[in-house]
Amino acid sequence: MNGLSGQWEQVAIGNRTSEIELVYPEKESWLGSICPEIIRSLKSSKRIISQKVQLKTLDEYLQSVPCEKVLMKIDVEGAEKEVLQGASKLLSHCRPTIIFESYEAKTRDELFRQFEQFEYLVHALPWRPSVASRLLDVDEFKASTATNFIAIASNT
Repeated sequence: MNGLSGQWEQVAIGNRTSEIELVYPEKESWLGSICPEIIRSLKSSKRIISQKVQLKTLDEYLQSVPCEKVLMKIDVEGAEKEVLQGASKLLSHCRPTIIFESYEAKTRDELFRQFEQFEYLVHALPWRPSVASRLLDVDEFKASTATNFIAIASNT
């Protein structure tokens, strides 16, 4: 309806190019992860499937991204930090709006600092551009019980 097209690829997104193990529960492929801590948890509690996939960075896709208005969703079961590390050119050049998931309070400090490094502000959801939305500082972000947030480039 909006004229967009997509492309499916069997890849994992991270901070380097290589091959990596993707692990997911047998009947819940959407819950796959490349994060060692999440993989250990999955292996101890469920019947899992493991397969080797190519690992790429988001920066490898920079040439094919139309930078006018980009909305990105990061839902990577614990590998958010690595995805951002592999997206430095994309974040600097295209300045996408990023909806992201973050379950682990212990990783939020570093995640917040990564967004700060690229001059992004983290907001609570729901976010509305025409209304003053709730901007979070690092302590509010770490203490939040929410799992989905939005990061907006500060110059947009």
